[in-house]
Amino acid sequence: MQRRHRIILLILPVALLLLIFLSMYGLNIYGDVIVKHPASLFADTTSRIKVEVVPVNAFGWKIPFRKSRSEFILIEGQLLVKVVEINSESGFIILEAKGIPGIVEIQVKSQYSLFPNLVRIEILTLTG
Repeated sequence: MQRRHRIILLILPVALLLLIFLSMYGLNIYGDVIVKHPASLFADTTSRIKVEVVPVNAFGWKIPFRKSRSEFILIEGQLLVKVVEINSESGFIILEAKGIPGIVEIQVKSQYSLFPNLVRIEILTLTG
């Protein structure tokens, strides 16, 4: 019985330290990463791109079940794309090309970044 008592007294502080470490470095948001899916658009009317703000922890990993509130401002190329969906609470915007090649620039202001970021999307011509 004495040995079982010592093991419990050893496991309890280790588990507590592990939980504190996980909450401090694994679940706290340390910044945002902006991700584009796919990397560029094509000059047709069916090509879509999703620009998403992903919160990351101290290890640079995406944090599950957390979202980053953000604001998207189209700076350049407003006539080249159509905004299909914009969700500021979840931190993403979906754009669709109108069939004209060019460059689109979006300023992204997110909740957990110090400065606004500039996202540049190239609309490529179709060759074939």
